[in-house]
Amino acid sequence: MQNPPSVHRARRVQIAVAAIALLALIDLALTAWHASTLGMLEANPLARAVVAHAGVPGLGAFKVLTTGFGLGVLLAFRRRASAEVGAWVCAIALTSVAVIWIPYHAAAVEQGDHLARYHRGEPALLVAR
Repeated sequence: MQNPPSVHRARRVQIAVAAIALLALIDLALTAWHASTLGMLEANPLARAVVAHAGVPGLGAFKVLTTGFGLGVLLAFRRRASAEVGAWVCAIALTSVAVIWIPYHAAAVEQGDHLARYHRGEPALLVAR
């Protein structure tokens, strides 16, 4: 007996939701690390306002709650085509955020290393990119 198409769709949405959750956790971890060590400006204006009022812990709670709500909605409607499209759009968007993090993180860590050497009185060259 074959499964109806909605069962296959639901499974694909679950896979996309798992990818979104993983990518969101990576984004949260990198955001929290950069904000509390090297410093950074949050690009999302709403999240930036949360940081201004509640700090990095507030930002973490904000991201967990909003992402959790969105994932819950996608899972609740997982048998619908619109949920599948939405899930994959979100997964692609968070993948692009992860790709953006790669050079940003590398450059920030390199600059942080230069700053640490400078503050220890060692020769350091700060490079603007």
